[in-house]
Amino acid sequence: MKLSHRTAENICIIDFAERLTLTETLEIEISLTALANMDFDGYVMDFTKIQRIDSSGIGLVIAFFNKLRKKQVKAALCPNNYLESLFRKANLSDVIPTYSTEEEAIAFFQK
Repeated sequence: MKLSHRTAENICIIDFAERLTLTETLEIEISLTALANMDFDGYVMDFTKIQRIDSSGIGLVIAFFNKLRKKQVKAALCPNNYLESLFRKANLSDVIPTYSTEEEAIAFFQK
């Protein structure tokens, strides 16, 4: 499975598999759209297992965050070191809140 989800305190935590590339984005986009239409207080995207991401994967992440922002729903990202560096270089960490751990990300919603 490309992704799975679970909840904690009405926060949807989305766990991604190892790849987020063009091959996986269509299937993942369908799943993310379904999750975005659910009534959660916020979303955490757990990218700690991602080993490969390409521009289509990054575009999918940005589109998901934009969709949630339009609904006025908060979202956060838990990247691994590789993705944190990539997002920082692309200035995406200024747009998408990132946290080192899932617990820190969940605390973001309690502020």
